[in-house]
Amino acid sequence: MRYIHSQETLEIPEGVKVSIKSRKVTVEGPRGKLTKDLSHLAVNFSHPQKNVIGIEIHHGSRKNVATLRTVRTLINNLVVGVTKGYKYKMRYVYAHFPINVNLDKNGETGLWEVEIRNFVGEKLVRRVVMQPGVDVEVSKGQKDELLILGNSLEAVSQSAADIQQICRVRNKDIRKFLDGIYVSEKGNIVEELYGPNTDYKDHTGLSQCSGASKDSLDPIDSFVVYLVDPSEEVLAFYITLRNVSQPLLPTMHQNLRDIVFSVCRRPHHEESVELLPHEMLEHSHDVQTTRQAGVGGASN
Repeated sequence: MRYIHSQETLEIPEGVKVSIKSRKVTVEGPRGKLTKDLSHLAVNFSHPQKNVIGIEIHHGSRKNVATLRTVRTLINNLVVGVTKGYKYKMRYVYAHFPINVNLDKNGETGLWEVEIRNFVGEKLVRRVVMQPGVDVEVSKGQKDELLILGNSLEAVSQSAADIQQICRVRNKDIRKFLDGIYVSEKGNIVEELYGPNTDYKDHTGLSQCSGASKDSLDPIDSFVVYLVDPSEEVLAFYITLRNVSQPLLPTMHQNLRDIVFSVCRRPHHEESVELLPHEMLEHSHDVQTTRQAGVGGASN
């Protein structure tokens, strides 16, 4: 079976320029410039409106249509790379022989080289050359951790894979000998306001990401999130934030309301829990249950 017309769209954020010529995609952003050759894929590109890229295919089979999502993801990875960058964290795992890692930058090629010594006690010196555009450094806040940074997701992930694969245990039971260097975390160089690994106890880092100074930090800010459950009980969640930048407060309030709402509706009633605005609570006198929850240094 063939599909007459299939299409995918991708929104381009402000400050990012995307140019496509002969299916060769070039993306320019605050962090640099990336290119990707997609000439081997039979797709058509269009520009339906400002900051929107259209990807379409006519009379394509099931396999051809699947390439639309692939192309969209590839271009989106380029956009994320030139705006936020990619960061992989790798941890050294060893039971007895400590792994020694040295970093050196080749003066001729400009590429970083990772030198690994004493892996499971071997005298062999393992050397891995990083991909072009990839920086590597030893973590300052965590022992036995390596940071791999870059704009290209393919280059960063391939560099991490090269390090992990060169530290494979040979001629031993890998269920018992777990030594190696493994990827422990994947993220972005420019962290999100609320990423999957955000520590709510330390909001000073959020102000640094936004470019705010310490003088503009609000030492304490409290607000309440009200919910109504299926039994018409009003639940009040008291949240206190400490050392938060003033411009970030409205966004943080909304994000925390969404977090509380999603957590409360997930375990039981999918569509029964609803948010209650502050105005409705002031005129309501049937508050039956009050629960306190703290996020980021909340006061109990």
